[in-house]
Amino acid sequence: MTRPPWPISCQPWPRSTARTVTWRSISPSPGVPRPVAAEAALTAYRTAQEALTNARKHAPGQPVRLSLEFAAEEIAVRVVNPAPVVTAGGPLAVSGGQYGLTGLRERAALSGGTLTAGPADGEWRVGLRIPA
Repeated sequence: MTRPPWPISCQPWPRSTARTVTWRSISPSPGVPRPVAAEAALTAYRTAQEALTNARKHAPGQPVRLSLEFAAEEIAVRVVNPAPVVTAGGPLAVSGGQYGLTGLRERAALSGGTLTAGPADGEWRVGLRIPA
């Protein structure tokens, strides 16, 4: 069974955490995502969800770039935001179980993919590459 890599609806950020999210999709037919296996689609979705949540927690109000790229044998998700200034963080910085990125790495590995996350050139970057 295949399905589009993103659910039909995405909930907007609450007004109190307003930000700019720039969306970019690159595929064989630009702007038209192709269906992928359900496991790959869910892994891509959860990666984007966790990365956007982390940006909201640790760099509130900063712009975020989200891209989904399609290649013949894989898809890639990339989420980038300005690296947060080292402070106490926003009101959500201490919420959650602290296992989000670890869980995503495990999910990616189980699907034959890789997940990278960390600072680079003044940004925080999360990247997923997964066979699809």
